[in-house]
Amino acid sequence: MIFMEMTWTMAFAIIGIMVTIIIAILIFHEIWSSFKAWFHLQRYMWKIKNRFKKPPQAKCFCICCTDWDPYGSNMGTCNQFHAMTQDCEFCDRATPRDNKSWEDFKSTFEFRASLKREE
Repeated sequence: MIFMEMTWTMAFAIIGIMVTIIIAILIFHEIWSSFKAWFHLQRYMWKIKNRFKKPPQAKCFCICCTDWDPYGSNMGTCNQFHAMTQDCEFCDRATPRDNKSWEDFKSTFEFRASLKREE
Protein backbone atom coordinates (compact mmCIF):
# COMPACT_ATOMS: atom_id res chain seq x y z
CA MET A 1 0.00 0.00 0.00
CA ILE A 2 3.02 2.27 0.10
CA PHE A 3 2.88 2.83 -3.66
CA MET A 4 -0.68 4.05 -3.52
CA GLU A 5 0.26 6.89 -1.18
CA MET A 6 2.65 8.47 -3.74
CA THR A 7 2.42 12.23 -3.81
CA TRP A 8 3.18 14.58 -6.65
CA THR A 9 6.55 15.47 -5.19
CA MET A 10 7.59 11.82 -5.12
CA ALA A 11 6.47 11.36 -8.72
CA PHE A 12 8.50 14.38 -9.85
CA ALA A 13 11.49 13.16 -7.81
CA ILE A 14 11.38 9.77 -9.57
CA ILE A 15 11.09 11.47 -12.97
CA GLY A 16 14.04 13.74 -12.05
CA ILE A 17 16.18 10.77 -11.03
CA MET A 18 15.36 8.95 -14.28
CA VAL A 19 16.22 12.03 -16.36
CA THR A 20 19.50 12.45 -14.44
CA ILE A 21 20.43 8.82 -15.09
CA ILE A 22 19.65 9.20 -18.81
CA ILE A 23 21.74 12.38 -19.04
CA ALA A 24 24.64 10.65 -17.22
CA ILE A 25 24.46 7.75 -19.69
CA LEU A 26 24.49 10.16 -22.66
CA ILE A 27 27.47 12.07 -21.26
CA PHE A 28 29.37 8.80 -20.68
CA HIS A 29 28.54 7.72 -24.24
CA GLU A 30 29.89 11.00 -25.67
CA ILE A 31 33.10 10.73 -23.64
CA TRP A 32 33.58 7.10 -24.69
CA SER A 33 32.93 7.96 -28.37
CA SER A 34 35.43 10.82 -28.21
CA PHE A 35 38.05 8.54 -26.68
CA LYS A 36 37.48 5.88 -29.34
CA ALA A 37 37.76 8.46 -32.13
CA TRP A 38 40.98 9.86 -30.63
CA PHE A 39 42.42 6.34 -30.24
CA HIS A 40 41.62 5.41 -33.87
CA LEU A 41 43.11 8.68 -35.10
CA GLN A 42 46.33 8.04 -33.17
CA ARG A 43 46.49 4.49 -34.51
CA TYR A 44 45.95 5.72 -38.09
CA MET A 45 48.62 8.40 -37.71
CA TRP A 46 51.08 5.78 -36.40
CA LYS A 47 50.23 3.51 -39.34
CA ILE A 48 50.83 6.32 -41.85
CA LYS A 49 54.08 7.37 -40.15
CA ASN A 50 55.53 3.82 -40.10
CA ARG A 51 54.12 2.49 -43.36
CA PHE A 52 57.44 1.93 -45.17
CA LYS A 53 59.37 0.37 -42.25
CA LYS A 54 58.76 -3.25 -43.31
CA PRO A 55 59.91 -4.28 -46.79
CA PRO A 56 57.20 -5.43 -49.22
CA GLN A 57 56.71 -9.11 -49.97
CA ALA A 58 56.39 -8.23 -53.66
CA LYS A 59 58.81 -6.58 -56.06
CA CYS A 60 57.89 -3.05 -54.98
CA PHE A 61 55.40 -0.87 -53.13
CA CYS A 62 52.40 0.55 -55.00
CA ILE A 63 54.05 3.96 -55.19
CA CYS A 64 56.85 2.40 -57.31
CA CYS A 65 54.52 0.33 -59.52
CA THR A 66 53.80 1.26 -63.14
CA ASP A 67 50.05 0.63 -62.67
CA TRP A 68 49.58 3.03 -59.72
CA ASP A 69 48.25 6.51 -60.51
CA PRO A 70 48.26 8.96 -57.58
CA TYR A 71 45.81 11.79 -57.17
CA GLY A 72 45.95 12.37 -53.43
CA SER A 73 48.56 12.60 -50.71
CA ASN A 74 48.92 8.87 -50.07
CA MET A 75 45.94 7.39 -51.95
CA GLY A 76 45.78 6.49 -55.61
CA THR A 77 44.16 4.21 -58.14
CA CYS A 78 45.62 0.87 -59.14
CA ASN A 79 44.95 0.52 -62.87
CA GLN A 80 45.43 -3.22 -62.63
CA PHE A 81 42.72 -3.79 -60.01
CA HIS A 82 40.66 -0.61 -60.61
CA ALA A 83 40.62 0.11 -56.89
CA MET A 84 41.81 2.77 -54.47
CA THR A 85 45.10 1.77 -52.84
CA GLN A 86 47.56 3.45 -50.50
CA ASP A 87 51.11 4.10 -51.59
CA CYS A 88 52.48 1.62 -49.04
CA GLU A 89 50.45 -1.37 -50.27
CA PHE A 90 51.80 -4.03 -52.62
CA CYS A 91 50.58 -6.98 -54.68
CA ASP A 92 52.07 -10.06 -56.32
CA ARG A 93 51.61 -8.64 -59.84
CA ALA A 94 53.58 -5.41 -59.29
CA THR A 95 55.88 -4.21 -62.06
CA PRO A 96 58.47 -1.70 -60.81
CA ARG A 97 59.22 1.46 -62.76
CA ASP A 98 62.64 1.92 -64.31
CA ASN A 99 64.81 4.82 -63.10
CA LYS A 100 63.86 7.32 -65.85
CA SER A 101 60.11 6.77 -65.52
CA TRP A 102 60.50 6.90 -61.71
CA GLU A 103 62.09 10.37 -61.91
CA ASP A 104 59.31 11.57 -64.26
CA PHE A 105 56.68 10.09 -61.94
CA LYS A 106 58.24 11.65 -58.85
CA SER A 107 58.32 15.12 -60.40
CA THR A 108 54.67 14.78 -61.51
CA PHE A 109 53.63 13.50 -58.09
CA GLU A 110 55.42 16.39 -56.32
CA PHE A 111 53.83 18.89 -58.75
CA ARG A 112 50.34 17.51 -58.05
CA ALA A 113 50.99 17.61 -54.30
CA SER A 114 52.12 21.25 -54.53
CA LEU A 115 48.93 22.15 -56.43
CA LYS A 116 46.83 20.45 -53.77
CA ARG A 117 48.60 22.41 -50.99
CA GLU A 118 47.94 25.74 -52.75
CA GLU A 119 44.15 25.18 -52.85
